[in-house]
Amino acid sequence: MQDLQTELNALVRRELWISMMSQLRSHLAALEVTGRLNGVRIHESPLELEVTVRTGDAILTIRFDPESGIGIWTEFKGHQTMGRWTMSTGGDFTLDEQMMDMEFAVEHFAAKLTN
Repeated sequence: MQDLQTELNALVRRELWISMMSQLRSHLAALEVTGRLNGVRIHESPLELEVTVRTGDAILTIRFDPESGIGIWTEFKGHQTMGRWTMSTGGDFTLDEQMMDMEFAVEHFAAKLTN
């Protein structure tokens, strides 16, 4: 029974990852249109649940393990910064020690490229 629940949780988190990536692409496009970001290039590895976003000034990589609900992010902007984040099956996120919903998590990740 536990294995079935673990598989179901991983499936739910994969779907939430897909939704988050869609929101992130939209948010980054809006930032580029308004001039807050320049030269946005997005490379996604859907099978590995990883995305790399490059701008003229920064690189942000986000990775996620749907089975554990744990992800890591790495930012290169003059120097490397790393952090951990989590996603629950209910769509709640903990990112940089803050609880938030998906919309705010997307904004938080995008801010790493604009600040």
